[in-house]
Amino acid sequence: MQTDEIAPRRVARSAADGFTRPHGAAKIVIVQQFTLEYWKDDGWYVGRLKEMPAVMSQGETLEELQAMIRDAYHLMVEDAAESAFVPKEKQELSISL
Repeated sequence: MQTDEIAPRRVARSAADGFTRPHGAAKIVIVQQFTLEYWKDDGWYVGRLKEMPAVMSQGETLEELQAMIRDAYHLMVEDAAESAFVPKEKQELSISL
């Protein structure tokens, strides 16, 4: 099985785009690397992120698959962030797995 390294897409904005930053403010862009596992199925490229197997998609080309995987990843992260509820009072426990 062939794998390709892909990184989630991040869009950098600048003053040319109509966005400005306060003087001295730095923009930090964090890029995470994932491994895309993919295969051909009935003429389609099908794949998933090795580190997050629930993120799956397909595309007619490898480039389209990569774009679709990025979109699926961002949707999953956004959904998790919106639905996550952590109460103010909580406890922690270290466990071994």
